[in-house]
Amino acid sequence: MSITVIYGICLLVGVIYTVASFLLGSFADMGAHDGDLGGPAGDFSHDYGVDTGGHGEALGSTATGGEVLFGPFSPLVIAFFLTCFGGVGMLVTIAFTLGPWISLPIAAASGFLLAWLLAAMFNRLLGGMASSSEVRLSTLVGTDAEVTVAIPPMGVGEIAYIAMGSRYVTPARSTEQAVIPRYATVRITRIVGNTFFVRPAAEEQLRAVEEIRGSEF
Repeated sequence: MSITVIYGICLLVGVIYTVASFLLGSFADMGAHDGDLGGPAGDFSHDYGVDTGGHGEALGSTATGGEVLFGPFSPLVIAFFLTCFGGVGMLVTIAFTLGPWISLPIAAASGFLLAWLLAAMFNRLLGGMASSSEVRLSTLVGTDAEVTVAIPPMGVGEIAYIAMGSRYVTPARSTEQAVIPRYATVRITRIVGNTFFVRPAAEEQLRAVEEIRGSEF
């Protein structure tokens, strides 16, 4: 088997894998062993509003503080390496008629360099998007919401809230570990992972009034 055929196979495999992954919408899943992407930063899910633990579909992501989303062995990076390795190898072999002992180092170096640049670009871009999402996430604390699925004392229910002009739902628990019926108005007190902790809005308002009165004495 000639070196040109090897380059052609690498190029073909890399291109097919990359295109297939793009069409299937699985670019985010390719880096799953390094970090699970929650979804496009700045966008909300109509199913679950947030997931800072990396399993939601909207605001959260595990890419924080420079965490690696696409490592050197991510399938996307490997596929891109094969594409660049095969393409550059065929180019220098056919266009410049270079032998395998010269074309191989050039193709390998080009593949490693371009794959590294791709991983660095994705990590920088997605990490910045995740950081921006986490900042917006904090603005939801203190927001009023409506209970769409009753919240049991020790279990999980569901709330709907308005953000960026749209209505979204997310899992919720009671801050006070008390029953909160459906259609009740609640206030988001904190967010842990993909779960919102809420308290009835009337109780939250009363608590705020008591704190104000306490500070006056």
